[in-house]
Amino acid sequence: MTSTESSRDARVARLRQARQADSETKTIRTQRAIRDLLNAGQRISFARVAREADVSTWFIYDTPAINAAIRNAMSDQAQHGREAAAVPRKTRRTTGGSGRDQRIAAPCAAQGDAGRAVRPPVRPR
Repeated sequence: MTSTESSRDARVARLRQARQADSETKTIRTQRAIRDLLNAGQRISFARVAREADVSTWFIYDTPAINAAIRNAMSDQAQHGREAAAVPRKTRRTTGGSGRDQRIAAPCAAQGDAGRAVRPPVRPR
């Protein structure tokens, strides 16, 4: 074996170790993301876990342990329902709508067309 082959083998070994360490880090982040989503009462999905863990969906689908953990979490949520979030999320405004919606709806209500969608007039160029 020449020195070139041995240095190449050493580089390949270092790259494999780096890839292995990177995969372990991603696995830990992904497991933490699954746990955090479950604890917060958030819906589990492959895409959401990937976003939360900052990993690719390819990694999620291609790693059997992670894939199984997500499927189990999704199955548990389907069977038992999602837990209430530990911290209440901001609620959306369900009454009144936005200011623009109110400005558009007001003339319609005055004319008796409250149920019909109205578009603002098109301005000529």
